[in-house]
Amino acid sequence: MLLYMMMTTTTTMRMMMMMTTRTTTMRMMMMMMMMMMMMMMMMM
Repeated sequence: MLLYMMMTTTTTMRMMMMMTTRTTTMRMMMMMMMMMMMMMMMMM
């Protein structure tokens, strides 16, 4: 589970790096937050 989380985080970070405009970054941040929440739920 931890490995999967690490992989997801790395991928998201890379995607964020790719992004340039503010709007896209904000959207990506929101998506990442949602993903994190889902991960937490799964862990519980």
